[in-house]
Amino acid sequence: MSSATPPRVFVSYSHDSDEHRSRVVALAQRLRGDGIDAWIDVFEPAPPQGWPGWMRAQVQGADFVVLVCTASYRRRFEGREEPGVGRGVTYEGLLATQLLYEGSLDFERVVPVVFEDAGEDDIPVDVRPATCHRLGGEYESLRKRLTRQLAITPATLGEGVANYEGLPDALSPTDQLSLLQDQLEQRAAANEDASDVREEILELRRRIRNGPNFATGDILAGRYRLHDVAGTGGFATVWRAYDRRKQHLVAVKILHGQWANDASRVGRFESGARRMDSLRHEAIVAMLGDPIQDEHHHFCVMQWFAGGDLDRAVRQGTIDRPTALAAVAQVAMGLAHAHAHEVIHRDVKPANILLDEQGRGCITDFDLARAKDSTHGTRTGGLGTFVYAAPEQHEDASKVDARADVYGLGMCVLFVLAGKHPPAFVLGLQPKFVDALECGEALRAVLRLAVAYEAGERTVTCEAIAAAVREELRRDASSGREWAQAEGGRWASFRVGGVEQRMRWIAPGTFMMGSPDDEDGHYYDEGPQHAVTLTQGY
Repeated sequence: MSSATPPRVFVSYSHDSDEHRSRVVALAQRLRGDGIDAWIDVFEPAPPQGWPGWMRAQVQGADFVVLVCTASYRRRFEGREEPGVGRGVTYEGLLATQLLYEGSLDFERVVPVVFEDAGEDDIPVDVRPATCHRLGGEYESLRKRLTRQLAITPATLGEGVANYEGLPDALSPTDQLSLLQDQLEQRAAANEDASDVREEILELRRRIRNGPNFATGDILAGRYRLHDVAGTGGFATVWRAYDRRKQHLVAVKILHGQWANDASRVGRFESGARRMDSLRHEAIVAMLGDPIQDEHHHFCVMQWFAGGDLDRAVRQGTIDRPTALAAVAQVAMGLAHAHAHEVIHRDVKPANILLDEQGRGCITDFDLARAKDSTHGTRTGGLGTFVYAAPEQHEDASKVDARADVYGLGMCVLFVLAGKHPPAFVLGLQPKFVDALECGEALRAVLRLAVAYEAGERTVTCEAIAAAVREELRRDASSGREWAQAEGGRWASFRVGGVEQRMRWIAPGTFMMGSPDDEDGHYYDEGPQHAVTLTQGY
């Protein structure tokens, strides 16, 4: 943003009363008087693209998004208001939360503000890490933040006494992170590019998260030789390893070193492993013994799945549609078995669905599972992976039931059908995403119930989803349609009048259709050659 361009600010607020709206309008007008391009809904009485499109454009295009927080604003932002009340704020909240998750919106651009009669409890939970300004006494600090002015003008830099590249090795990772955060703040205040600092912060955070480093060839407990990393999550890393005693491959899941002294995290890690082992189902990954502690390392050993996980297989095109759908149906029955034993997984997602050599699916990672007799996993607040976590799980994960797993399972089916991750809160933000899926209406109807925003509207079970998916597979088979991989993509084959027809899946993008006039064998109906853009794969 150049100094000549006024900052664009979108002001989001709830219509609590005429008095509240008047003071929000006064705030926007004051900001505009101070050279800030502030916009609220009353400045745009009838947007031609409709309110959802207008709000999306405002949030995505603004340099800053100011959230005027009140008790009702928080309820609507978090989707906890009565149905039909404050839907505009609810939509803005869903959109902002999704953009924060995707990384296209950050806490530098999100600016919560409160009037004198509101407090910190009125700020939506997901945006509390952002710096809040109390209107009245802190208006000037808000104005300076929106115009990127420093609170205190720094002295002119003198001549440096020493030069060095990067950060000194003697500093602890935490100290290095603190210095990098200072550099990021200075770059932002000077309106300078800070992409290199952001990347260094991300890499340092990864190193801190992973804790002590392991290397290929390391041996745990004198028995398990590590070969290569199969996957890394927020709390643990999974290695492909060789069991020297049993002489076969296994998966070793190692808790990140930073959690080694955290009794709560170690307890959750170990109880998740024991919970998964106690369920004993063909669609639930089998544990190979109790959790193990080797010096300060905590790990558990599981059966190895040569097919990797469903997330990677679908995105890389190494699994066909029927096999992927069948894997999800198998996992659905594993989840139903867990629910029958009063265990809620709470983190159902494609990355937690593992595939064997034949493509059969198993659910893994019960670290976040909640059981009726469990003392772990009952803290309030959100748990799980954002896109696949049920809306109510973001508010209080301790109170969710089997319907949260139904939501995650339904989102996994959407992922397989679309070949890409669905948008968060899909029915609220992008309902046409479900309409565009290539599947039968019976399955589509079940999926709409499975991913409903309100838990009370999810009137289907995991068994019902499995049945609908299997019926879809039978429908494809009976119609003669077959899905397979071809040259890294997908194609469908079917017969019409005894003649085999093939349809090739085309990835989104722009390509040339038709043949040029000077091409050998050109026919008049193959031109003129022209560019075609697909916004969604077909």
